[in-house]
Amino acid sequence: MTTTTVEAPAVTRAPVDRVAAWAGIGFVVSLVAQNVLRGSFAPLNDATGADVIAYVTDHAWVIRVTGLLVALNYPLIAIFVAGLFRRTWQGRSVPAVVGLAGGAGILSLFPLTVAVEAVLAARGDALSPDIAELMWTLHNAVFVMTLLTVAVAVGGFAVAAVEEGLVPNLFRLLGPAGAALMILTTAFALDAVTGSPIFYLGLLGFLVWPLFMVTAGMGMLRGR
Repeated sequence: MTTTTVEAPAVTRAPVDRVAAWAGIGFVVSLVAQNVLRGSFAPLNDATGADVIAYVTDHAWVIRVTGLLVALNYPLIAIFVAGLFRRTWQGRSVPAVVGLAGGAGILSLFPLTVAVEAVLAARGDALSPDIAELMWTLHNAVFVMTLLTVAVAVGGFAVAAVEEGLVPNLFRLLGPAGAALMILTTAFALDAVTGSPIFYLGLLGFLVWPLFMVTAGMGMLRGR
């Protein structure tokens, strides 16, 4: 009696996986450049109106460059989110749907922080310090609310990517932990937007997102 051995089909990397992977990695590179610029020149959350006016008038070029980077980042993250959802959903993964919902939220809020900066830069010489401080607080609040959408995205996609074998099991812990820190920060948004240290807990959680994007991108490139 003879037996027939059926070999499992080899895992192949679909072109869309490669495109999505490089889009995610490119987004992270651009995000790092954007935050290095902002971290070097932008005032802190508790800046006075005079500090904000000085920033937008003396360093308007920073806002121009970050605006260009955001314009580049927007399609990159859209491609990454769509590609990752395609790879992890498979018609059954609830965490992947949660991740997609978070990704849609990021796309909705992500450009608004630069939009507020653009208004400040365009009309900075005509603003009173009180109005400038108010708009800077709005800028900070938009970013804090964006953390909530990132939390949903990384919490869902991290679990889905572990199930798919794209990322190490460690992300089953890192994803929800980073999400929890960002949600905690948004729960205390009133404090976070005005300079409370709790804002930095949200930033710590946010770091999980670019780490996850690079790791998942590498997984898609390897055809895991």
